[in-house]
Amino acid sequence: MSYETQNFQNDETINGNEEAVNDLLYRIAHSFEKKYKVNTIATNVAMPRGIVKLLGLDFQVRGPLSKEEIRKILIALSQDFLVSVNSDEAIKPYLENYPFEIKNIEITLFFMDSRNIRLNDPYLGIAGISRGKLDYQILITTDIPSIKSEFDESYEEALQALNRKEI
Repeated sequence: MSYETQNFQNDETINGNEEAVNDLLYRIAHSFEKKYKVNTIATNVAMPRGIVKLLGLDFQVRGPLSKEEIRKILIALSQDFLVSVNSDEAIKPYLENYPFEIKNIEITLFFMDSRNIRLNDPYLGIAGISRGKLDYQILITTDIPSIKSEFDESYEEALQALNRKEI
């Protein structure tokens, strides 16, 4: 998979760093779809002036799932994501920092029921990890979806909670 895009600031074709990012995100998404039974719905990239500061993926996931199950999935996805980024030689020259860290990735999970309808209260509807923090949201839908309640924890707190469950 290769993409070529236009840089409108100086009208030069950019393809090295963007191609590396697109190829990497495609491979990660494809791998996660098989391994974790998720459906990729979006990619997220912060790459000002060609320097990769943030990479992310958004997924639809069949739910409902408990907070503990979601935490386990988010931690596993984020760890696999970092291993994939940090072991990819093509992306290394473009990373703002190497090794890429938890603060440099975003993963968002959108939970759907068996009919592909967004999960609402009392279930978690959206969860994610962004810049080292896990966030969980319960949604309500009237005319438009809105957040009923939200809670978060740092990546370190989530790891500790996960480790306490495994002991």
